[in-house]
Amino acid sequence: MIPISSASAGSPSLTANVVLGRCASDVARRFEPLPNIPFGERTITSFVHRNGLRVIILPDPRSTVFAYHTWYRVGSRHERAGKTGIAHLFEHMMFKATKTFGDGVFDRSMEERGAQTNAATWLDWTYYHEVLPASKGNLEFVAEVEADRMVNLILNDKQLSSEREVVINERR
Repeated sequence: MIPISSASAGSPSLTANVVLGRCASDVARRFEPLPNIPFGERTITSFVHRNGLRVIILPDPRSTVFAYHTWYRVGSRHERAGKTGIAHLFEHMMFKATKTFGDGVFDRSMEERGAQTNAATWLDWTYYHEVLPASKGNLEFVAEVEADRMVNLILNDKQLSSEREVVINERR
């Protein structure tokens, strides 16, 4: 899905895109609805939270999995000359410990739930992607984990140093 935000193109913002299978959730009811958008035989439903977060849902009742994407309008073009790679490094750090979930808990928890995860950084965006079975509780879990790592991330020198080397090697 394409990230959509009411923020100007130059400012960082967040969009969560959810392609639902047979998940049932009241998460969307906590947001102000936006106009529906026809999408083939289905309809894209959108909501916006008072903090600006947009949630875009494309239901597919035939699917046994759902995809959850979190998009930020921030990437390498927001870096200063001579200080490149910071956005990519931060993308890597988002998989580390938070105040709520210890180091490695994100990966283990996702693996236990049968999830596939990934992330990417580009010039003007960074996104995080999860695909999980459409089992009860998985949508709420991934939404909680995503929200947590966005505000409770722990940054320390040891992890920064380790991930810095990974990013340097990826850029070669």
